[in-house]
Amino acid sequence: MLLAATVGAAVGALTATREEVVATAAARLRADASAGQAQARAALPIPALHHAGLNVVDPARSQQFYKTIWPQGEVTTFAGLPAYKSNMYLLFTKVNQPAGGTWDPKEHRSIPQSVFWHIGFETQTPTATIKERLKAANATLVPLFTSDRDSGSIWRAGEMGYGRNPIVTAKMMAERPAGQPQEGGYAYFLGPDQELIEAGGGPGEEDIFNHVHFVHEQPWCAAQWYVEHLGFKPQQIRNPATKELIEAPIPQPCQGPIGPPSWPSLQQQGTLRDPRVTVTLTGTNFSWYVRPCQAGRCREGDVRLVPSRGQVLDHIGLTYPDLDTHVPRLRREGVKILEEVHKWGDTRAAMIEDLDGLAIMLIERKEP
Repeated sequence: MLLAATVGAAVGALTATREEVVATAAARLRADASAGQAQARAALPIPALHHAGLNVVDPARSQQFYKTIWPQGEVTTFAGLPAYKSNMYLLFTKVNQPAGGTWDPKEHRSIPQSVFWHIGFETQTPTATIKERLKAANATLVPLFTSDRDSGSIWRAGEMGYGRNPIVTAKMMAERPAGQPQEGGYAYFLGPDQELIEAGGGPGEEDIFNHVHFVHEQPWCAAQWYVEHLGFKPQQIRNPATKELIEAPIPQPCQGPIGPPSWPSLQQQGTLRDPRVTVTLTGTNFSWYVRPCQAGRCREGDVRLVPSRGQVLDHIGLTYPDLDTHVPRLRREGVKILEEVHKWGDTRAAMIEDLDGLAIMLIERKEP
């Protein structure tokens, strides 16, 4: 009925072409659908990031490692698990042998790769001090490549000469030569179980340790999933006319083309950063990038993402109220339930899986 009414109204305009009629109908349907989705999302709670869950051989060693690289945190426990508390918790589950998903120094990526890419922090501490912390923790620095001809010559992004946190394509580098290195910039290193960690730093950076990044098959589709099912806020963009922040519309279809690789990069062939999508939850945001192994970029071929459960970076935890309401809702919406609601520490929890295999613990708690 809605489509007929919309098309009928458009046909009434004698000057309209057939293409204009269809376009008008489609635009009105999209507007109606967008309004309906916004109304449905408004009824959902906005979660907060509670923790990242890791599978480690020696939890005490992991606790001390993170205390060394981030001294302002606290060695503690949570729900009976060894933990490290900063802006988010790191929860350590002991395993008898190293988990999968560790960093491979020859392939320059985690193998196998799940949705869960890395954890990290940002700090205004000078570069020299970060290096001192990493040395004290016996952390392994991961080199960055500056082009597809580089052998891995820098360890932090600011050394490339395109600003503190550059993202430059081959075309951009051809049009503008590099300048002087700058203090700070993102860098990567490995934890005790060869998990990938990112450190961002430089003048004026806010000290915070709740950084998690992911890779997805289709980042915009991931954004749509989290907005529709878990109440995340869509990516914010600036209205060119008014300069105010507005919600970015999710493209339909959400599958889109992949842009050129860019550097600095953990891979010699560059990182796929387009599309990159950022969504917001309480207290932080999530950024999603494109799955790295495609279009001949990896020796093994088109390697798909694996489920995160059982990998060294195992899952994330989100606080979410009233699981008796929301877990049945998620099941009705077709979301995969990995673990039913159960007692967890002083509260309850359940485990779900996102569209590309990331395990998400929902923790029944109104506050992080």
